[in-house]
Amino acid sequence: MLLRHAKSDYPDGVSDHDRPLAERGVREAALAGEWITTNVDPVDAVLCSSATRTRQTLERTGITAPVQYVDRIYDASPG
Repeated sequence: MLLRHAKSDYPDGVSDHDRPLAERGVREAALAGEWITTNVDPVDAVLCSSATRTRQTLERTGITAPVQYVDRIYDASPG
């Protein structure tokens, strides 16, 4: 399964890597977690970008699997 971060905020003076979730994103991430829990087999491992918004998304999903934070995911492209 691949999950993209929820809606992020764009505060002035904050680098892209450090942008937090917007209020809407906080709600969306929790809803995504509920959907995952209901519709997907239990998650046994997570690879997560080190970006703030991705870590916040993961936290709010409620997924408790072991996590490995991988910096290179931040700049990754599909394919």
